[in-house]
Amino acid sequence: MTNWKKSNSVSRRSFAAVLAGTGAAAPLLAQQITPQTAPPATPAAGLPTQGASPQRPDRPPEIPPFQDPIEFSRHDVAPKLRSFAMTQVRLLPGPFQEAQEWNRGYMSRLPADRLTRNFLLNAGLSSSAEPLGGWEQYVDPAQPRKNQDGELRGHFTGHFLSASAQLWASTGDKEAKAKGDEMVDTLAKCQAKLGAGGYLSAFPLEFFDRLDARRPVWAPFYTIHKIMAGMFDMYQYAGNKQALEVVSGMADWADRWTAPKTEEHMQDILRTEYGGMGEVLYNLAAETGNDKWAKAGDRYSKKSFFNPLALRRDELRGLHVNTHIPQVISAARRYEISGDVRFHDVADFFWDEVVSARSYVTEGTSNAEGWQSEPRQLAWELRNTDVRNGSQPSPNTAECCCAYNMLKLTRHLYSWTGQPRYFDYYERSLLNHRLGTIEPGTGHTEYYLSLALNGARKNFNSDFDDFWCCTGTGRRIFEAQRQHLLARRTGALREPVHRLRTELGREGFQAAAGHQIPPAAGDVAGGDGGDAGGHADSPARAGLAGDSSGGEGERKSGGCFSGAGQLSDAGTHVEDRRSRGGGITDAPFDGIAARRSLPAGIPLWPGGVGCRSRSRASPPGTR
Repeated sequence: MTNWKKSNSVSRRSFAAVLAGTGAAAPLLAQQITPQTAPPATPAAGLPTQGASPQRPDRPPEIPPFQDPIEFSRHDVAPKLRSFAMTQVRLLPGPFQEAQEWNRGYMSRLPADRLTRNFLLNAGLSSSAEPLGGWEQYVDPAQPRKNQDGELRGHFTGHFLSASAQLWASTGDKEAKAKGDEMVDTLAKCQAKLGAGGYLSAFPLEFFDRLDARRPVWAPFYTIHKIMAGMFDMYQYAGNKQALEVVSGMADWADRWTAPKTEEHMQDILRTEYGGMGEVLYNLAAETGNDKWAKAGDRYSKKSFFNPLALRRDELRGLHVNTHIPQVISAARRYEISGDVRFHDVADFFWDEVVSARSYVTEGTSNAEGWQSEPRQLAWELRNTDVRNGSQPSPNTAECCCAYNMLKLTRHLYSWTGQPRYFDYYERSLLNHRLGTIEPGTGHTEYYLSLALNGARKNFNSDFDDFWCCTGTGRRIFEAQRQHLLARRTGALREPVHRLRTELGREGFQAAAGHQIPPAAGDVAGGDGGDAGGHADSPARAGLAGDSSGGEGERKSGGCFSGAGQLSDAGTHVEDRRSRGGGITDAPFDGIAARRSLPAGIPLWPGGVGCRSRSRASPPGTR
């Protein structure tokens, strides 16, 4: 990391973030998977820590927002912006399209029978397919448990179904759809053979007996969520009605499994990673109109995590990052189908705090998979990443799953308000993090985007022997990247750094998105990413459609474009081609907005941060 320039000016956003970070520090939440050893109370000499603010004697006792049992009532919140369907967006030639093709190539090399083998064996059916390795290895359930090997088997299959559905919707790839349909049919047979009330997985129900008894097991609901999400996506994006039947059966099973649990016991169960179970159940409820699944989704609301966020307090230190971002995505979805502002506040504050106080300039977050310190202490975290091994530097920064899930959360918040700051973040993360984590040609992806001060090797997965969590989200991000590049409000467009070609004909609105890497450098002053201002050279900040500062397509302050990408009444061809004048990335670094200039000739893609040597060694992270 070089060429840092620290701004002495304080933006409204960073000032608000500082105010939000000075509240009383409550006891740390229970640790999840990492870190195994909590960072010291005073991490380093001279490093300030947040002390508890004395309470005034006359202050009434604080009431946790989620103190009472959660009750669901359906009330859909209308978004201010809606994304175009994936079938209406196509990528033009450029690095995003190249990444898509590399990813498509890797997906085409994975046979359907190998991806479903573990499910067949778990259901007592035969399979002659060659086994997979890594996190997808099959472990005989009759053998005594030695470690967590194989306990997430099936998770990648769920990711693959989601990516196949998105690939079909975004490119019309018939091979991807056929493979996805074949896998859905095979898994439906496994579900029927298991005969367990809709249960479907590549591991036995005994894993959930262990979870219920609070005995060691990795994260069974994490894997169930990936399978359910894959089925739901095959229905939503690929029109596979059998997939809807399968995921509905799985939802019924999840409802029955959780319903008898006391709230105290269920909250204890939620200390084990469970992915986005709430999100997929809320999605299913919204799609089918069956509120019982939304009520089941409410049981996956971890109150010890949600209460501080709803009160706008950062108590994230010591938590495993990618365990918790999906929980916030679930909260965002819950707000959208109920209007319950508590869930809105959880998502809103969490996003602001992570982006402003816990993200590097690449927009990545996490160190050794956790948040190791109080907010705005990233410099210390970078020097002491590996707290589990004596607080020493480590290359294990910015887990890629975290970037994927933060982008997913950002899309929700952007649809609520249309504020440019959300797509400012989205733009920076896509360019500075995600494009640097896929290997040209092979389509293999990384576990971390390392920011190690002394350099780091780039570790990519292999074809058949790894299947990390980030291998799965790596498949989905490069097929879903155009999913929310465009958003519409009353016939107008918003977009980040992509040039658009729009046409309106008998088939309705169609858009194609391409990309141009910023060609020049130089610091650009002004603008904090709020509603009413922006950089003249940043289309993402340009608020292309109407917002609080003006009517539809009007010029905003900051030299933004006028009427760009807007449809004419006659439905004529409209073309908008722009490129950014400079490559600016900005994110708070220890409470100061650090702006990093990207000189001419320095690409943002595909190398990212770190050297380009390859290593097949699995990263040391646990998840």
